[in-house]
Amino acid sequence: METWWIISAVATGAFYAVCLPMMARRQHKVRMAFIPPVAIACLLVAGALRGHGTEELLRIYSTVVLIFPLALVGRRKELREALEQQERNSLMGAEEGLPPMKLFVQMCASVVVMFLAWCWLTWG
Repeated sequence: METWWIISAVATGAFYAVCLPMMARRQHKVRMAFIPPVAIACLLVAGALRGHGTEELLRIYSTVVLIFPLALVGRRKELREALEQQERNSLMGAEEGLPPMKLFVQMCASVVVMFLAWCWLTWG
């Protein structure tokens, strides 16, 4: 179980190292910074309700937190443009659009990859 604590700490560090510098504005950085603590809180509640062990919760947490760095790595420019476009649209009252296609595809691929990693870790 010690190993999963280390993996979770490394996953959280990777999340902050990759995701926070990519955010365009301070408010985006604050929102992004809340993802790991909120994920931990949700998993603790769900784990208590369903009776999951600590090791299983740390496996889930690590895979969920790593989705974000995998989804965003190498897409700084597209992400900043998407965030700025979202701000412009909200100021004008327009509908929000989809993120750029390359960013969207990478996000979807990272979800699939991390889900497969979680399945492999769970049922191995």
